[in-house]
Amino acid sequence: MLDTNPNVQMLESNDSNTNLAINIQPIDYIIFLDSDDYWKEDLLQKCLQYSNHEIVWFDYKMFCDGVDMEEKVKKIQTWLQSYGFTKNQEISPLDWSRNASKANGFASVWNVFIDFSFLSRINLKFLDWVIYEDRLFGVLLFMQAKSIFVLYEKLHCYRIRPNSLAGYKQNYNKDDFSPYIHNIYEAFDEDGKTTKAYHALSSWILMGERLCKFLQDNEKDTDDNFKEILENIKKFILPEYCNGARGFSDFTKDPLNITNHLLLAMRYVPNYFNKYERIKITRPIFYRFIIKPYYAITMIERNLRKLIKGIGK
Repeated sequence: MLDTNPNVQMLESNDSNTNLAINIQPIDYIIFLDSDDYWKEDLLQKCLQYSNHEIVWFDYKMFCDGVDMEEKVKKIQTWLQSYGFTKNQEISPLDWSRNASKANGFASVWNVFIDFSFLSRINLKFLDWVIYEDRLFGVLLFMQAKSIFVLYEKLHCYRIRPNSLAGYKQNYNKDDFSPYIHNIYEAFDEDGKTTKAYHALSSWILMGERLCKFLQDNEKDTDDNFKEILENIKKFILPEYCNGARGFSDFTKDPLNITNHLLLAMRYVPNYFNKYERIKITRPIFYRFIIKPYYAITMIERNLRKLIKGIGK
């Protein structure tokens, strides 16, 4: 593709500098591709047919490479399928946000062809040092668009390999992590499983904080459609970020000082956490040594009562 089309430029980046590609000028359109994946040969030509739209949203096909997950992969819906868009059509951000009720969250980076002038105008960048960055990037991208075209063709080939995020690997060592995570790995005494869990939950918290800030900054917008989009995001997508943050206070260490970010996010979504979860997050020592033992004793007492009641019968 690069050899036959001089107008196509490849910009390489890694996990820590993806924003470099966005900062390079001039670009007419931008599309991202993970090093594990590949495109169908006619992807760019087909996307260019609908380049009058700010976003061309195309479908993908997952395939396994070195992992035995074929049957599981067959049951996974793509984002287009889970949102109920199964034909070529123009949609609005409002249509997209309403259909979020059908799905479990949203993610989009590698499956979109983006008008670069639009991307520059909204000044959207990737959040550094997080995993699942396509979640936040995709939501903020679609929320701020004016026109989206659904290209219902599987043009992106998404590889699942043993070391990939979708590969569900169980054991991790230092070589499995990007260099920017090595300090977390060392803080948890080279426990790969705990490092992976901490990085995942801290990423949800940092992204949730950024999403909450965007919603809060725009809550006085007077456009009725955009107001409904904001409400739909709060109702259908934000809970995924809150659920992703649950369990963070179980960590005995916090090398990135993420707890402060979680406290800020909780101010915006206090109703997503019950009073015990709030105590667990805001007063972890009190919860660990007072509330948690109390619950344990209470459960033992309840089980004993049931046992005694059963014997009495």
